[in-house]
Amino acid sequence: KFDGENMWVASFTQNNLTKLARDGTLLGKYSTGHSPGGMFVDGPDLWVANGMSDYISKLSRDTGETVAEYPIGRADMPGTFAVQFDGTQLWIANYFEDTIQRLSLDGKVTMTANAGLDPVSMAFDGAYLWVAVVDDDAVAKLDVDGNVLGTFRVPKGPRQLLFDGSSIWVVSFDAKMVSKLSLD
Repeated sequence: KFDGENMWVASFTQNNLTKLARDGTLLGKYSTGHSPGGMFVDGPDLWVANGMSDYISKLSRDTGETVAEYPIGRADMPGTFAVQFDGTQLWIANYFEDTIQRLSLDGKVTMTANAGLDPVSMAFDGAYLWVAVVDDDAVAKLDVDGNVLGTFRVPKGPRQLLFDGSSIWVVSFDAKMVSKLSLD
C-alpha cells in the first residue's frame, strides 16, 4: 500500500508490516495481528485487516506503533482479509463469517450485512460497494446501508476487485482470468 510517501507491505505469514522508502530502503518492520492483508491510509494512520485475528489494527504511519485495535466479527477468527473506505466509513470483509461490516473511523461497528459466501475483496465506486464473493463466483453490489442490489456472475474464484473510475475489474484466481463489469 502506498501512503503518499512510503510503501507498506503486509507479510501474511510473518504477522508484520514492512515500511519501505520509494527507493526500496527498509524503514522498519512492525508487528500487527495474525495474517495482515488489506490496508487503508487515513491521514497519519494506517488501518490493517488481520485475516486470522478477531480485530483490525490502526498503526501510526510515522512510528509504526499500534494506536488502537478494534474488535471485528462474531468469532475468534472471522477472516478479515479486506478493508475498503467509502469516503466516510470503513468496510470490512469477514471471509469465514460470510459478512461485511461497516465501521466508523473511531472503530465502532455500525452495521453488519451478508453479501454472499466468502467475501474476500471490495471496491467502492463513489456510490456503491462491490464485494467479491468467492464461493458464489460472483460480485455483489451493495448500497451504503448494506442492502444487496444485485449479484453478477463472474469467472470462477473472484479474489480481487479494482474500480478504475468507470468499471469494476475482477481478478478470478481459479479461472486465471480478468474480467470487467460495466457500471451502466
